[in-house]
Amino acid sequence: AVQQGPSGPVVFVVGDGEKIEIRDIQAAEWRGSQWLIEKGLQGGERVVVEGFTRIAPGAPVKAVPASNHQTAAPGQADKSTPGTAK
Repeated sequence: AVQQGPSGPVVFVVGDGEKIEIRDIQAAEWRGSQWLIEKGLQGGERVVVEGFTRIAPGAPVKAVPASNHQTAAPGQADKSTPGTAK
């Protein structure tokens, strides 16, 4: 879900009205197959894990449960993997 934005790491959050919000985050480090996030997300928030080229802030999305999610290594986050929003 972590992407590189113009000013650092970001995630696309599924916000109010099932619309995309871009959120600056502070990623601590990569451990195993996951980022540790220090700031910018709250527990339970839904984030986009695929389809980044088809979304933009304010765009409506249809959230779907993540299944068989495979996490990409740093620098490969925009590769297509099953996710939570399309």
